[in-house]
Amino acid sequence: EIFHKKEEVVEKAERLKKQLGVDIELGFNVFVKKSELDLPNIDEWAYIRKDGTKLYVKISITKLKDSNGTHVGYIGFSEDISALKEDETKIKKYVELIDKYIITSTTDLNGNITYVSDAFCKISGYSKEELIGKSHNIVRHPDMPKELYKNIWKHLLNNKSWSGEIKNRKKDGSFYWVIANISPIYDNDGNKIGYTAIRQDITDKKYIEQISLTDGLTQIYNRRHFDNVFPRMLKRNKRDKSFHALFSELYQFLNYGCGSFQAVQRYIWAPDGRQCSYKDSQFLKRVAQT
Repeated sequence: EIFHKKEEVVEKAERLKKQLGVDIELGFNVFVKKSELDLPNIDEWAYIRKDGTKLYVKISITKLKDSNGTHVGYIGFSEDISALKEDETKIKKYVELIDKYIITSTTDLNGNITYVSDAFCKISGYSKEELIGKSHNIVRHPDMPKELYKNIWKHLLNNKSWSGEIKNRKKDGSFYWVIANISPIYDNDGNKIGYTAIRQDITDKKYIEQISLTDGLTQIYNRRHFDNVFPRMLKRNKRDKSFHALFSELYQFLNYGCGSFQAVQRYIWAPDGRQCSYKDSQFLKRVAQT
């Protein structure tokens, strides 16, 4: 024993009324009205079993005529689509989870946003309405070099994916870091129709990197970073023959209650004797004496 929920019958009657522009009586008329008007009539219905569970079916109804062309009734065929509906429900829940927790977006071929997830909106501070149709550079941070984006577009225009870290700007002007994976997307015929990106928030990771490599007082790179970077620079510059000698000059001594700090200024001399000033703040190192 199965039956239809009244709410579903009423909903479909209202939909038919808008589609056909005619009044639809509740009951059997809802099922056959399209067939009566010689229109294709295929629809999905949810039957309710005696135990309260649902049976989803796709029903096709056709008008029957006798040899004289007189309408004499209807014939219907039904297909059990319960398994399909169950899969659709699972996919819908999965998509909802992605939308909520995964920072993702898609654009057209010109980089104009066509979709953003709720997670993207949450981290950027923009609403979907503010983002859809806008250029993706709405979240571009001025600290990021133009060469980075040229490299990204070079990959995408050559139908390649790009992965890397990007600093983005929020609506309120603050920033967040993500590791992004950007790839072309294609239609069923293999035509490229846009680009999609999936991102992971690494703002906390970048903050930890900063405090582990910089002095908390001066915000200058510390000795740990210097000791890590300088040997690689030395090796590279020796290979390129870009300098001849390197020395340090103590130019300032600061005393603080928490210890003493020495700021070291470094210079590089080229083989021709020309001094190449290397006063970059990242090569100032702290020598703490506690």
